[in-house]
Amino acid sequence: MDKYCLYKGNLLPLDQLPFASFDRLMYGDGFFETMRYEQGRIPLWNYHLQRMQLSCEALGFEVPAEFSLQSDDGVLKQVSNWLGKTSSYRLRLMVVRRSGGRYKALHEDATFYIEAVPLQYAWNDTKPIDVVRMLPWNSGNALMPGKGPRKGDYVTPSKQRVANEEVLFYNGRGCMTEGSFTNILYYRNGFWQTPSAEFPMVHGVFRAFLLEKNLVQEGVLSRFLVKDVEAFMLCNAVQGVIPVYSILRKELNNSKDIIEEFIQQLNSTLP
Repeated sequence: MDKYCLYKGNLLPLDQLPFASFDRLMYGDGFFETMRYEQGRIPLWNYHLQRMQLSCEALGFEVPAEFSLQSDDGVLKQVSNWLGKTSSYRLRLMVVRRSGGRYKALHEDATFYIEAVPLQYAWNDTKPIDVVRMLPWNSGNALMPGKGPRKGDYVTPSKQRVANEEVLFYNGRGCMTEGSFTNILYYRNGFWQTPSAEFPMVHGVFRAFLLEKNLVQEGVLSRFLVKDVEAFMLCNAVQGVIPVYSILRKELNNSKDIIEEFIQQLNSTLP
């Protein structure tokens, strides 16, 4: 099946883009945002905009005018006209500079395109997944708020899992940081917590939303204590919160009451 994308306001087959976007990611000259499109809107759009600002700043190029914090909703209107207002989609928004490559200085403006894949599940309603690996993270990796230049660091671990599985990372201190496509949530000492942003990780927009709404707070969790917390979940902007059934083939003894209360509170707060 042909894949289509929205590029400069036009609907194009993905293979007809005038540049190889993933080459730019390999050269550290681009990034991408993965977003949930829900019946005509992107609920966490402002959080994605804020992370795009930080990603552009980290990579040293100008934010595309369409994604400045003062921009209108032109892009959202184009996406809505394309996808309609009755279904849900996973969007991948790629922001790259189109030419150059390794050893070449790039000074041209960034460009972007958007891919869409239909979603079959609601927010906070995905099946529980299994954590099949816990791997050390390279402490030499630079802190980057968004997804892109470090994409390769996630590809190899992600190949060690299948559907409904995840791989988690820990740092040189043995503290948990994130998953290959998720952020970590855990309940301990009466509070929902997430690993501190002081650790190198992708700063997920759903994680940012939870922190801003005071639904979670930052903390530190040793990889040796993961199975001892009262409840453990994962999250991302597309799926919301994701229950974890087992870690390294051992079923978790999660408190169902704590998780259900959290999801009820979360659902009443969602934008």
